[in-house]
Amino acid sequence: MSQVKNSPFVVGLFALLAVALSMGSPFIKISYFWDRPIITVGKTKIYEQEFQKLFLQKIRAFSVLRASGALSMLPSQNETQYILEDLVKDVALREEIRSLDFQVSDRYIKQLIARYPEFQDGKGQFSERKFRETLKNLSLGLKEFLSLEKERVSKQRLKRAVMSQFYVPGILKNCIDEAVSQRRTIRWREYKISDFKKIPSPTLQELKDFYKKKEKIKAPSAKYVVALQIFFHPKSDKKMIEVEEELSTGKSLEEIGKKLNLQYKVVSVQRPKDVNALFSEKSTPEFRNTAYSKVTMMKPKSDPEILQDSQGTYVIQVQRVEPERVLSFEEAKPVLKARWLKLAQKKLAKEKALKDQDKTKVKSMQKAYSTWLSPNKEIPETVSNVAFRVALHEFRVIEEKGKILLVYLENIEVLYKTSEQLKEIQQLLQEEWKNRAWGSYVQGLVKQYQVEVDTNRIQNILKNQKGR
Repeated sequence: MSQVKNSPFVVGLFALLAVALSMGSPFIKISYFWDRPIITVGKTKIYEQEFQKLFLQKIRAFSVLRASGALSMLPSQNETQYILEDLVKDVALREEIRSLDFQVSDRYIKQLIARYPEFQDGKGQFSERKFRETLKNLSLGLKEFLSLEKERVSKQRLKRAVMSQFYVPGILKNCIDEAVSQRRTIRWREYKISDFKKIPSPTLQELKDFYKKKEKIKAPSAKYVVALQIFFHPKSDKKMIEVEEELSTGKSLEEIGKKLNLQYKVVSVQRPKDVNALFSEKSTPEFRNTAYSKVTMMKPKSDPEILQDSQGTYVIQVQRVEPERVLSFEEAKPVLKARWLKLAQKKLAKEKALKDQDKTKVKSMQKAYSTWLSPNKEIPETVSNVAFRVALHEFRVIEEKGKILLVYLENIEVLYKTSEQLKEIQQLLQEEWKNRAWGSYVQGLVKQYQVEVDTNRIQNILKNQKGR
């Protein structure tokens, strides 16, 4: 009987089979070895298959919330971004649970599920039939349901630990008791900065003083990108070979373009829209986004990238990088003038608001009622936030983007509240504060951990989902 040699190939094959069997499958998914995560937070990674599942779960959940009116304030065009941010928060929570060892065991979850009233029979015993029927109605497999419950209970455990440290100072409770029993009559007037147009242009000396004292305008870092275009035609393949041959000799794309009589452009790229100048007007937004993502990763003199669209083949390369620098007065003059005029408009608007702090003019201002627990949707959010911070008959001038607001508290009406009602309101407010504190804690986790999101792959995944 002949002996079989232990060749490296045979040893390697058995090693791969061992890995596959340890993963619970006799088949090897080759992509497993190079598949990159979609979202990474610390050591927690979400891969494409799980991302698609989680994203669809979020879509369904948000659809229910939107139908109930709970998300009526969320613009539909921002829903995808809102969901992605929510997903990142969930992954950050997973990482926090993992790092603090707050994960519950599989055994604990199984024991907990057995005590759920939904899965018990008339005698209070666990009913496997009811359990299986519920999973079927929810379109969930056993493994998926256990995983979801494990994550939910682990989050509850972490939340209880965090919220046990939550404390509301007594002085704040007393202030809230007083505020919730009031209905405030608020007046306001809006001054749009853009309405103040009669402003003389600044003198040269005013601009120079403005440049020296207040404004140091910087030119952002810029990459100078060369794009060589080869149009589609019968000889385009031959041209591409010639370009590759010239590149192998160390020539730049500019030199190659001149030598082979090919169209090329050199463009300074600082923002995504700058790449538009490199390509044809018929190029798609997706193609331009891809090109910009390539440019952001490229370094000067690194190997060129080859991109194709319906207009032809593009060979792009970063020629050089201009670092961020402070603009000279002459370079910055147009921007200085625009900023000076905008500040002058803002100053006039504020002066007008201060001048209108006259109680004889109050009746001509907009009017609405505001209570602590039921903010009035007719009142701008900024005004509503100030309503319980001003004293009776006090004026307040507020600066907001693009406008100045004059606010006046006209009246405070004390509403009768029994001790039972106040106690109930206090409990509601404490729950609200706890929810906000928990939200701030989760948001802090996103900043605490190193977060990586592959936005290009997410765009492709969502695009493919829409196309189905």
